[in-house]
Amino acid sequence: MHLYFTAPRADETAFEAFRAKQRTALINRAQDPNAALQDAVFAALYGDTIRRGPLSVEAIDALDLVRGFEIYQDRFADAGDFTFTFTGNFDLDEITLLAQTYLGTLPATGRVETWQDVAPDLPEGVITQDVFKGEGDRSVVQMIFSGPLEPSREAELRLNALAGVLDILLREKLREELGGVYSSSAYAFIQDVPKPGYFIAIAFGTDPGRVDELVDAVFEQIADLQDNGPSAINVEKAKAQQASSREVQLAQNNYWLTNLKDYVVYGSEDKLSTLRPEFQAAIDALTAESIQADAQHFLRADRYIQVTLFPETYATDAE
Repeated sequence: MHLYFTAPRADETAFEAFRAKQRTALINRAQDPNAALQDAVFAALYGDTIRRGPLSVEAIDALDLVRGFEIYQDRFADAGDFTFTFTGNFDLDEITLLAQTYLGTLPATGRVETWQDVAPDLPEGVITQDVFKGEGDRSVVQMIFSGPLEPSREAELRLNALAGVLDILLREKLREELGGVYSSSAYAFIQDVPKPGYFIAIAFGTDPGRVDELVDAVFEQIADLQDNGPSAINVEKAKAQQASSREVQLAQNNYWLTNLKDYVVYGSEDKLSTLRPEFQAAIDALTAESIQADAQHFLRADRYIQVTLFPETYATDAE
């Protein structure tokens, strides 16, 4: 880490090897139907912006090693506003000495900086798009519900519970009852910056001829959840899943690293609440009524995107 700051090298050979590797990867990616689907999802969410999605081959070809190295040297000239976070099985005295030796001696200029919000607003209304790429008889549907939400551990827990119940309902309906999907999933996550918000994503693969039928079935399940709430069994399954997931996560270095990083970046004690005993109490407080209310609030039929991947042979029929 000390050398990354103090002795970086602009290696022309390594740079050209990197550029060649990226160019090949992008050429191959252009042939991947799943990549085309993800590009369409990002375009629906964020519009035409270079900050989202992959670079083009032309952009890779235009990279300038000299300019890139100048930017690197500028960004790493001041370690004074860096925060280094460590998780793992190490000796505290030993790592303290290493930090004093190799991090405490890094250059610092005292710059005062902040970030800029250059992200586009999340889309409002309904956006649907079909993508025609690849061969065979398989379609993939991705649906994303999004909107503003102030981040908190309670909000994250409630969203995950809602997504957990929805995941169960869709698996039972789409796969077990209708036999129409290869697989299905529903999951949720919260965005802290640049604009606080939530995302609930639904995805499934199916026969192209059954896309409309199964999309209708998804909305039927959402409407039923909003009108009648989840069953007691599914509430308990969602709560058990949250508790089990937390137990697994607490044993993983990356989970601790993420929580400590979020605490440093966002400066909120709430970011550490998942590490405390009251987290289980918050899980226990989840009810059918709270999940039903969240389904009504977050799964809006007037605000979502739907992107569907079809084989290329279906493009003519669509026209």
